[in-house]
Amino acid sequence: MINEDWLPHRRAIDGELAGYLVPAAGESGRFAPVTIIGTIIEPETGPLPELEARALVEARGLEELHGHWWAELPAPLLPGVLDASNPVAGWEWRLVVIVEADDERCVVRPQNPAREELESSAVLPVPVGELLRPE
Repeated sequence: MINEDWLPHRRAIDGELAGYLVPAAGESGRFAPVTIIGTIIEPETGPLPELEARALVEARGLEELHGHWWAELPAPLLPGVLDASNPVAGWEWRLVVIVEADDERCVVRPQNPAREELESSAVLPVPVGELLRPE
């Protein structure tokens, strides 16, 4: 569940939620720009002034969700939808793509699914924390 002190940012063009501004602890007026799943957009920059953080979320918040990610999942991933919020011993880090995301959940599927995984997906809670890592 998204923390109530995170400030949502919606795109100017269509009002779609693009990400959040997370207040920096001990740094008044500075924020970490994060995606809708809670991953930091540019971790190397550190907290930014509000307008800069908003501009970064506007420009890259949704774009950041595209591409490849790593999630800890069983292999093979059985058909259906798996709750992957608590990885089990024996699961491995697998290359995945995000197929759906909102302020409550993030749905992923294997990037290169085996034949038996074509109807498979996994659900992660939002924010995803260490359950999902960028490639």
